[in-house]
Amino acid sequence: MQVVIVDDDPSTLFITSAVIRRIDDAEPIGMGSPLEALDWLAVNTPDLILIDHVMPDLDGMDVLERIRAPSGISPTFRW
Repeated sequence: MQVVIVDDDPSTLFITSAVIRRIDDAEPIGMGSPLEALDWLAVNTPDLILIDHVMPDLDGMDVLERIRAPSGISPTFRW
């Protein structure tokens, strides 16, 4: 299972990746930039995406909107 983690804070990426690695068959894929994530997501389909809400360039909601636009996928939001 591929889990994409999008966060501009390296510490958060490191800790979240470590937690995900503890799940059987889970492969964390860390992205430090929302734009990097969008490029990767244009050609890959992960099983789960965890996105920081506050980031430079694009915030988490903007990233979700861009992911939804071409795919027609309706994301699940958890607060």
